[in-house]
Order: sequence, then structure tokens, then C-alpha cells
Amino acid sequence: MGQGLALSGMVKAATAIQVGRLLGAHYMLFGSYTDVMSCLRIDVRVVEVETGRLRQAKEVTRPREDVFESVAGLAEMIFADLELTPADRLPEREPAPAPAVIFFSKGIGFEDRGDAEQAKAMFRRALEIFPDYQEARERLAKLEAGA
Repeated sequence: MGQGLALSGMVKAATAIQVGRLLGAHYMLFGSYTDVMSCLRIDVRVVEVETGRLRQAKEVTRPREDVFESVAGLAEMIFADLELTPADRLPEREPAPAPAVIFFSKGIGFEDRGDAEQAKAMFRRALEIFPDYQEARERLAKLEAGA
């Protein structure tokens, strides 16, 4: 629940850190992105929940189509710097085209706001562009099942 609130912009960083404390989290990640001329810059700040201290800030700028590689690269840098071990390695897969990722992201936004019909429409659009988009397929199936 805290993740959805932070993604929707409904809570401030200080409130998110308080939620992190309640959930027993060690770190909170805050981020933003900028899309300029087909390049996507992703900025991430890692904050230690216990102290509220900024532990690190990372950024990556790559072509928009490389969004999954960008996020994976940021995650690897953050995990290495914090000396964390990922639970499982993500499977190798073909990256989704940027327009499919955008529709998927919009679908998540509609889902967070409780608009299941618009969310389903966005997930369907993502799948039209990229039929192998597993995450979109799973979210659409969940919504269609009424879960």
C-alpha cells in the first residue's frame, strides 16, 4: 500500500519514510524521470529509514527503449553500493518498446486510482504493441477476474 501511495504522489517523502519505519524497511527509494528527445533520464535517491539520511543518489540516461536495462542498471549500482544481495535475478527478456511501457504505466496509474476499466484499456493497448508483455498480461487478467 505504501508503494502505491508514493507512486501516485499522494504522500510526501517524510510521510513515506514514516510508513517505511512502520513496515520495517531499511531504505526508501525516491525517484523521478525526464523524457527528452527520445532519451529517458532516471534519478533515484536512497534514504536510510532509521535516520532519514540520504545514502546515495544515482542517475542513468539512455534511449527510452532501454527503460528495463536502465532500471536494472540502477538497481545493480544501488545494491552494490549498499552491499545488498538481490533475492532473485530477473530473467533475461526482450525489452518492451517505450510506447508499450507508457501504456502499461498509465494502466498502473488508473488501477491505483480505482478506475479498472481505464486500467484494462491501457493494459490492452500495451499488449497490442508488445504481445509478450507479461506484466501487462498478468495485471489485465487480475482485473478481468475481478480481483
